[in-house]
Amino acid sequence: MLKDVPELKPYKIFSGSLLFYVHRITGLLLGLYFLFHIFYLYGIKFAEPSLIPFFESMHAFHESLKVIINPGVAFIAVFHVMNGIRIIAFEFKPALAIKERQVGWSYWVIGITIIAFMAKIAQSLIFG
Repeated sequence: MLKDVPELKPYKIFSGSLLFYVHRITGLLLGLYFLFHIFYLYGIKFAEPSLIPFFESMHAFHESLKVIINPGVAFIAVFHVMNGIRIIAFEFKPALAIKERQVGWSYWVIGITIIAFMAKIAQSLIFG
């Protein structure tokens, strides 16, 4: 009898629900990155002389990890954009959301994101 109550049925996790959570996490990470990036750029231009060593150390840290940070930010940004396009497509055409498991939209989002990530890594390694 309780199995017929919709609120008590177990929730099934599928690729779309996983993308839902990853989309929120990548949005938060991008927001934090841009916040620190703006803080850093503002600090370089308008910092008090006592804070200049702090910003120089931030610059040295970023330069030493540039090969990791730039592709990482590119990966997060491309994934967030591609999943956002998927969500917008589902908003405009709800029939696509019903067929999501059959069509495999999540595989397209993940695949294009990985390809862009590999291209960014290659660009970072080749051009510095």
